Parts: sequence; C-alpha cells; structure tokens
Amino acid sequence: MGTYRIGLTGNIATGKSLVLKRLSELGAYCLDGDELAHDCLLPGHPAVAAVVRRFGTGVLAAEGQVNRAALAAIVFRDGQALADLEAILHPYVIDEIERRLAEAAPAVAAIEAIKLLEASLASRCQAVWVVTCSRERQLERLMGRRGFSESEAIVRLEAQPPAEMKVVRADVLLENDGSVGDLLATVAAEWSEIQAGVAPGQDGALGTPERCQGTWTVREGAHWATAEPLGPGSYRLAVDWPSRLSRLCRPLLPALEREAAASGEAHLTLRVPAKTGYRQFLKGMGYREGENGGRERGEVSFSRIL
Repeated sequence: MGTYRIGLTGNIATGKSLVLKRLSELGAYCLDGDELAHDCLLPGHPAVAAVVRRFGTGVLAAEGQVNRAALAAIVFRDGQALADLEAILHPYVIDEIERRLAEAAPAVAAIEAIKLLEASLASRCQAVWVVTCSRERQLERLMGRRGFSESEAIVRLEAQPPAEMKVVRADVLLENDGSVGDLLATVAAEWSEIQAGVAPGQDGALGTPERCQGTWTVREGAHWATAEPLGPGSYRLAVDWPSRLSRLCRPLLPALEREAAASGEAHLTLRVPAKTGYRQFLKGMGYREGENGGRERGEVSFSRIL
C-alpha cells in the first residue's frame, strides 16, 4: 500500500501546528508547508531571484536571504502581491514535498499548508483535514500568543480567504473553539480510524442520501448524518461524529433542496447546533443565518432560496 496522505489546512491562528505536532507524536510523517516555503527564501535557493525580481531589492537582507518581515509588510496588505508570491513559491514547495515523501515512504503522512486547496495539494491527498475556529478566537491568539496589535492581527485575518471556502471541502473538520484537550482528543480519535482502515479515502465510497419515514440519512462506515423534518421545507441536521460534518452533509443538502423544491417551497430552512463549524459550513454552501428560531435549544437557523 502507498502512503495515506492527510492534507492539513485552515486559516491563520486556528491550531494547525498543534494538530500537526500531535499527528507526529502519534506516528505520522509530518511536513510543514510554511517551513518549506521559508526554506525557499534562504540564500542560494532559486526562488530568491524570482522574489527579488517581483518585489525589488528592498526585500533582500544583507546576508542574501529574503527579509521575511519586509516581504510580509508588502504581501499582507496587497492581495495580488500575495498571489504572486504564492505562484513563485508553491511549485518549489510541492516538488520538495514529493521528494521527501518518495524518500521516506511512510505509512501515513500529514502535510500542513495554509493554501493546501489553492495550491492543488489537496488532490494529492486521501483526506483533507481543516482546522477552524471563530474569528474572535483567531484574534485572541494572534494578539496574545503572537504579540500582534489588534490592527496587525486584523490585517492578517483579512488577507486570508474566507474560512467557509475551506470548511466546505473538509473530509475531517476540527473545530478549535474549545480546550486543547478537546482538539487533541478528536485528533486521536481520527488517528484510530486511520489505523483501523476506516478513515475517509480508506473504506470505500461515501453513501448516497436515503429517505426513511421522512428522515434523510447519509452514511459512511459507522458514521451518519441525518435531516429530521420539522415542517414543510424545514429540517434539523445532526451528525454522530462532528468532525465528519462537512463530508457527510455535502451530499445531504442537495437531496433536501430537491425535496423542498418539489413540494413547492420557496426556501429551505435548516436548524443546526450553534457552533462555528456548522455556521461556516452552511455559509459556505450558500445559506444565510436567520435572526431567531431554536436558540433556546442551543440551535441556530439557516435558510436558502430555492
């Protein structure tokens, strides 16, 4: 068997490095895309000349390496500049990842890359793991642990793509609004699934939505997502394994939309737990959060025009 590759991503200050560290402790061969990109900025690397051609000699330090602080001051305030930098570095990073994996030939590898999806690395992995949290927690971490001012932290957050773009692509979704212990317990549980051969990409195709007595269900192995009808065009979503939220609900939503439209409903309304992962997933799928409904149950309501 070849290497089972985990593509690990998420926006800044969500906890990706913590997850990567735990995967390494559990036995995965781990690669940090940021570190590989930083290596591209060292003296003698062919990427340095391309960076200087694009951004000028002002980003070059006296020792011949790129001054990362000077470069960051440019790219985090200019979306096109950031895209240009990524276009220079990503091919070198991908080549180095492939070289190291071919040399090590591990059973399980985890590749952390903030632009995993944008750099097409996801297609080289069996499963995409996305770490996410609320914007408030991101700000708290950037200002507390990394020492940024509020304005500096906001600049970095706004340079990121919307978290929803990553969350909707997740095979494993790790919500990091709770304790470190909660996050690491979820990582350990997912690792156990890999070792048992029943993780995403190991145990066959994801099931198709099935309807029984009005309730829709999608299954994959022992895990499931359900949509319980609450009324015309209205359902309550639930999953047995929160980290599989995106993977299990992606095929479920189109079935609900078709059923509601066939019944003549103009909107589809979904009630879900009031948690960051659910909110980001549904926003990424084109739903809008409602003003009320279900909050007394710790739920929020989302709807979409059909």
